[in-house]
Amino acid sequence: MDYQLRYCAFVDILGFSELVRRLEQGAISFGNLQQLLGIVHAPPSEYQPDVFKTSDLRAQSISDAVCLSAACSEAGLAHLIYCLDQLTIRLLGAGFFLRGAIVKGRLFHDDKMVFGEALLLAYKLETEVARYPRIMIARDVAVDIQAFYKLHGHQTTFQPVEQQFLLCLEQASDGPYYLHVLREIGFALTGQKDEEQRAFSISEYNGMAEQIQMRFKESVDNPRHFEKVQWFAKYWNNTVANLDGAVKRVTGPGVKYPAFAVDSS
Repeated sequence: MDYQLRYCAFVDILGFSELVRRLEQGAISFGNLQQLLGIVHAPPSEYQPDVFKTSDLRAQSISDAVCLSAACSEAGLAHLIYCLDQLTIRLLGAGFFLRGAIVKGRLFHDDKMVFGEALLLAYKLETEVARYPRIMIARDVAVDIQAFYKLHGHQTTFQPVEQQFLLCLEQASDGPYYLHVLREIGFALTGQKDEEQRAFSISEYNGMAEQIQMRFKESVDNPRHFEKVQWFAKYWNNTVANLDGAVKRVTGPGVKYPAFAVDSS
């Protein structure tokens, strides 16, 4: 593999040092922490529709962080975004948030190592710009997503994962584009005709709402962390606002319902 142009994402778990502290105190078991890190160290990529076959997805992880990269193509970007969606939702179900960035740049990434300008940029954006529990999308990557949408937006032959890919882009009120990782909630509930499956999905999402609520309460003594959880709570409430109360909202300071929009497309 050469040093080539690729899409690259760098993400990590917020508050990992607190997790380690809780492990030392016995508040979390080693097995639970190991299971949590297992999600990060093996990002979900098992879903393999035809659109992903040429994606050349690769992953490299260390401790609480992971670098994913894919071919600089529509298939590569779609597969990368799918994996980040699934990684975020699975960790959210366990009560943890991800922060990161997706960029486009030159990168070397094989099964043993990863390095290059793309990784440095993704890391810089994650640590210095993303700020909240969100996966920032660099402007040139956002332009690519918008171009793919213009190319395919009026087609009706897409599978659900492809439709979601075209609607993954949001822009925050403070500027950056970010990955709309909660969009699957609307897809799952509005498109689900099987009542038993719908009830199961609602139960899963309500479990996530309870985890966010718990983190909100736990962060009151740490204003910097509170601000991050508060942002995600607003994002959650804004996403579930049109679901007729099927999914729980998060309550607390600054997130009164109806939630004001934290983002503008």
